[in-house]
Amino acid sequence: MNEIFGIIGGILLIIAWFYEAKRDIKRHKVAMDLKYVIISMIATIFLLIYSILIKNLIFISINLIILILITFEILLTIFLIRRKK
Repeated sequence: MNEIFGIIGGILLIIAWFYEAKRDIKRHKVAMDLKYVIISMIATIFLLIYSILIKNLIFISINLIILILITFEILLTIFLIRRKK
């Protein structure tokens, strides 16, 4: 029963990252600072490792999805920066 809070929180985080990535694609402009995104990626990697160590499938899934979205955001940022040059 306690995991429901983690599931809801994780889903909301995924929705927030997905929304941000979708908005950036539509505008062809990245709104988030690359430093923030990189720090978020590092933090998510640590949370993913922790989730694996405690063998919590819900948090493994959530952190993995968030890590994929962050990676996409970083790649999009790099692509848009190079395209401007």
